[in-house]
Amino acid sequence: MVNIFLNAAQTALTQTALTQTVLILFVLSALLVACDDPKARAREDIDQLSEVLRYTPNNAKAHAKLGMAYASLGKYDEAIASLEKATMLNPSDTTSLVLLTSMCFQLGRYKDALEPTKKLVQLTPNNADVYTSLGNVYMNLKQYRAAIPQYEASLRLKPDDTEVRYSLGVAYYELGVRDSARMQYEIIKDKSSLRAGALLRRLENRQ
Repeated sequence: MVNIFLNAAQTALTQTALTQTVLILFVLSALLVACDDPKARAREDIDQLSEVLRYTPNNAKAHAKLGMAYASLGKYDEAIASLEKATMLNPSDTTSLVLLTSMCFQLGRYKDALEPTKKLVQLTPNNADVYTSLGNVYMNLKQYRAAIPQYEASLRLKPDDTEVRYSLGVAYYELGVRDSARMQYEIIKDKSSLRAGALLRRLENRQ
């Protein structure tokens, strides 16, 4: 396509300087559009990174970048495989761990999200959100007893988080510990009518 534009520009060399300028700008615009196609760029990145990994298969950064490139094309199985390889080679790569856990969770692959989320908790013990994420993974696996200490750890760091208190209340409810579930309701009832109402409906068996 670029050759066609260049041939058109060469044919027009005898025209006025203004017309030549317009044609040159047109060619440059076409080139910029081609370079600015994110999917084309992702495919190019995949080709280049795959070539890099042929010679340096233990390159953690290349695996991480490859995972992000696959994800941008919606190739999530390949993305997860690449990010898992990246985190295996570099266990302290929190960026890849966050991407991996988020992707697995959004795809409903909760078992696959479990171990990388545990690693994030170990690496960032003062981050309330990672405890919440681990609690959410356990909840979706119906491991309610395991979810409770994660939510409690999150609330020690962010005690006013009504979403986490609601989730903690639901975990207690699912285990049949209604007094503890109602305690969470009492805490959030004046802070979040939406979440408090949802928890109260569970407690009154009006889900």
